[in-house]
Amino acid sequence: MNASLIGSSPLARVFPFVRWWPIVNRSTLKDDLVAGFTGSILGLPQGVAFAILAGLPPQYGLYAAMIPPALSALFGSSWHMVAGPTNAVAILLFASLGHFASPGTPDYINLVLAVTFLTGLFELVMGLARLGALVNFISHTVIVGFSAGAAILIAAQQLKSFLGIAIAPDASFVQTLRQTALQIDQINPWVTSVGMFTIVSGLLAKRYLKKIPFMITATIAGGMFALALDASFGREVTRIATVGALLAQLPPLSVPDLSIDTLTKAAPTALATTILALTLGVSIGRTLGIRSGQRIDTNQEFIGQGVSNLVGSFFSAYASAGSFNRSAANFEAGAKTPLASVFSSIFLVCIVLVVAPLAAYLPLATVAGILFLIAYGLVDVRRMKAIFHTSRSEGSVMIVTLLAALFLGLQTAIYAGVLLSLLLFLNQAARPGVRDVKPRYTPARLSAAQDAAHQRIHLLRRGRIPRRRISPRRSGKSAAETTADRRKRNQRRRHFRRRAVEPRGGSSQYDGRRTLLLVHEGRGARVAEAGRLPEDNRRESHLSAEH
Repeated sequence: MNASLIGSSPLARVFPFVRWWPIVNRSTLKDDLVAGFTGSILGLPQGVAFAILAGLPPQYGLYAAMIPPALSALFGSSWHMVAGPTNAVAILLFASLGHFASPGTPDYINLVLAVTFLTGLFELVMGLARLGALVNFISHTVIVGFSAGAAILIAAQQLKSFLGIAIAPDASFVQTLRQTALQIDQINPWVTSVGMFTIVSGLLAKRYLKKIPFMITATIAGGMFALALDASFGREVTRIATVGALLAQLPPLSVPDLSIDTLTKAAPTALATTILALTLGVSIGRTLGIRSGQRIDTNQEFIGQGVSNLVGSFFSAYASAGSFNRSAANFEAGAKTPLASVFSSIFLVCIVLVVAPLAAYLPLATVAGILFLIAYGLVDVRRMKAIFHTSRSEGSVMIVTLLAALFLGLQTAIYAGVLLSLLLFLNQAARPGVRDVKPRYTPARLSAAQDAAHQRIHLLRRGRIPRRRISPRRSGKSAAETTADRRKRNQRRRHFRRRAVEPRGGSSQYDGRRTLLLVHEGRGARVAEAGRLPEDNRRESHLSAEH
């Protein structure tokens, strides 16, 4: 069947992967396999780090990087965007659900799975209802401010692992800073040195080893450095805590708790997660679509994200969204079709079954160092400056979202930023700008411009304006070539040419008529006339002069 007919068939609306399936061949499979393997390697440290950031056991981050990316790729519209665990969603879950249950406990995991189920349900309903255009009304400055606030909260949350001090898991941003200041004399130098070594290794890898994901290099370097310290001074002295061995198993089946009490607690967080995940997914999809020349269907993207989260909640996966790091790596690795995300999930399952026990040697300080690097990348200082210089209203949206994220919680920051963005949009729509485009020339000024044109023609007739001559030396041509050019130029001057002359600084229209300067260049003469002028200013001149 023809690919164009398949793309427009009703089957493609239910199973969108049949649109790109006809272009799959041996060459695309090879490129997708390479891109999928690269994405699986990058997804291993990200899954562990983001799960810890969300207050979940590390293996739950790997579960979120297995099932949701494949479903999102098959049912979404973007060919290069990769879904999965993200830092923004992880910190949102931790900040919103941490006061309902202790992180890492079964009650907390049930809440997270319920949020994942509701998030997928909301996204799927919005996609089926064709509400994808709603994302266009949310200013991108909301994401910029939210990302900056989330980055600061990520860094604050990882201070305890980076410095080796004890801080309450449910401590707010201000309380975290206060407890850190009170325990500054209890900082573990061995733990901090591991975190600093991880950061330096990541920065060097980012600059000099661009073909290898910096998170992989930083993770290996930090783990090896911690092992060297433990071997030299002993674990009793260094007291470097590790993540612990992961379970080498496939994602276990799970049933989300859909009781009234759980749904009441999870619904507000699920709504905020839906807004954040959809905005991130559409933004990443459009960014990569511009580079690849692909058009993104926002409604289909909503459906793909909804299916991935809805099904993922039954495979122990927490809420996923579009990951810019993994999507950019997937595109740069040469992925041609969404099969790259499917291959990435398959490769990640194989890697987890092999290297999961090695996580017992992964220091928490190394994870904290990696998260510091991720948080640093989330603060887009250049774009924030551009927003301030471009629009004060958009700058206010960004500042409100940033401050709300730090002091009111990430869930409130999403609501505040989106609400303020919509209010500013409605204000601009209710008060459209009116621009004055009427002609600026009065009859007197128009007449003066016409007089200036006629004066120049008069000077040409009198010979007051000398003819510009170009000597053969100055033009770089011989005398014979210059004479031949002059003959050709004189031949062209035998024809009539018409040009519309517009007065400087204004429009050429006045009273519905145009001011035309008809120039007739004959042999050795120039004749001009001004026509189609207002009745009181009409002039006709037939002037000739030696050229």
